[in-house]
Amino acid sequence: MHPNVRLALVLCYLGGGFCGWQRQRLGRSVQGELEAALTRLYGWPITIHGAGRTDAGVHAAGQVAHLDVPDRIPPTGLRSALNSLLGNDLRVMAVRRVGEGFHARASATGKRYRYRLAWGAPLPPWEAQRRWLLPGDPDLAAMADGLAAIRGTHDFAAFALSGHSGHGRRGTVRTVSLAELRRHGRQADLVLEGDGFLRGMVRRLTGALWELGRGARDRGWIEGLVSGTVDRPPAPTAPAHGLTLERVLYPPAGLDLTRLPRHVAVIMDGNGRWARQRGLPRVEGHRAGIKTVREVAEAAARLELGVLTIYAFSTENWKRPTWEIRTLMGLLREYLQRELDVLVDNGIRLRPIGRLEALEPDIQQGLARAVEATRHGTGLTLQIALNYSGRSELQDACRTAARLAARGELDPETIDEPWVAAQLATAGSPDPDLLIRTSGEQRISNFLLWQIAYAELYFTPVLWPDFRARDLILAVADFARRERRFGGVLEGGARPGDEEG
Repeated sequence: MHPNVRLALVLCYLGGGFCGWQRQRLGRSVQGELEAALTRLYGWPITIHGAGRTDAGVHAAGQVAHLDVPDRIPPTGLRSALNSLLGNDLRVMAVRRVGEGFHARASATGKRYRYRLAWGAPLPPWEAQRRWLLPGDPDLAAMADGLAAIRGTHDFAAFALSGHSGHGRRGTVRTVSLAELRRHGRQADLVLEGDGFLRGMVRRLTGALWELGRGARDRGWIEGLVSGTVDRPPAPTAPAHGLTLERVLYPPAGLDLTRLPRHVAVIMDGNGRWARQRGLPRVEGHRAGIKTVREVAEAAARLELGVLTIYAFSTENWKRPTWEIRTLMGLLREYLQRELDVLVDNGIRLRPIGRLEALEPDIQQGLARAVEATRHGTGLTLQIALNYSGRSELQDACRTAARLAARGELDPETIDEPWVAAQLATAGSPDPDLLIRTSGEQRISNFLLWQIAYAELYFTPVLWPDFRARDLILAVADFARRERRFGGVLEGGARPGDEEG
């Protein structure tokens, strides 16, 4: 017998082929399709619980559901098996183990919706199924002005479709924390994030904004609807096919599973201060820091992150007192001996980076043994930066280019970013999405200078020996809430009740 485990599914679907989320006797539903596939896999009926319902035709890029099943199929295997049984318009993007207290609906703190608009020329078919082609050119300034009246906490009863009167103590009162109109060419995206949405609320809001956009109404009309001084809007309800449920938001204990970083890099700082605050020798701070490495690596593995890179020893650290260097190298030896079984048991693959040839021979041998012992790990890759310098590896890349060019083996005009990245110590790993520095310091310290060009930076006052799995989760949760622009401009949640949006 396998014990039961609670799993969270992250789902993506095109809504055009479904009668909605909730199972129907006579129609094809998202819930029904998933439960039928799960029943085939496990041999008995399986019930799933969604973060909320979506109406017929509404799409989802990050719907979340949970289920309880015997722990006999690993998450990645279950994802593959489900996708082999589902139609092309429904995909399971991720499967993760969650705690027994997690509930896809009750644990949610918010949702983000995106309504896509277009005007002018006809849309290609693949765009037409996800955008509302407006019958005329909109006045986007007027629409954006109307959005200002929507932000905040209001009674949105006027924007709910019939049949939804609100539930619980909140009734029809909701808080919209984000309301933006993002234009790109002859298209625009209406992005709304809030602690809950009534059935049809996003579509009715979009229809009301279109009334402003075509000049039929003004901002005062929307303000009247929100304040309750104007009756329900004689405005069109925007068609379902333009609406996408983008994200379900959860507190750190229930992360937004669609936005985890692939690669987290950490500058471990504060060992000395930790020891000094406790009246302990500096070495005890380093020893405590080693324990933190173990906990954070295991937490990263449980989160199913791809890569964790820790800054263990820089080229500048050779300037420290000889006794401290010897202590650090001794702790490294201990780590390689004591933690190897832990790495193997957790499926963690070890990869040291840096100028390893400068380390003592026995340490080089210990690293080589650990690399060999963990090379079949299929989970987290733990990169330990030893005798590492971001500037030095860029110097090495330049020297390699110069030598190859001098021998006629490299045309300088062909040197591009992928070529440079391939010369670095981290070649083959994705660039860090998130860089964490502990102890309150806010500098990069010559760490992964090329690779962190677009990384999100997270600085915490927590000293490294005090840094725990919960602190990693807080950092990852902060990352998940950010909008990543990669140098460009963006063009473009809550406890649900009935069908939303």
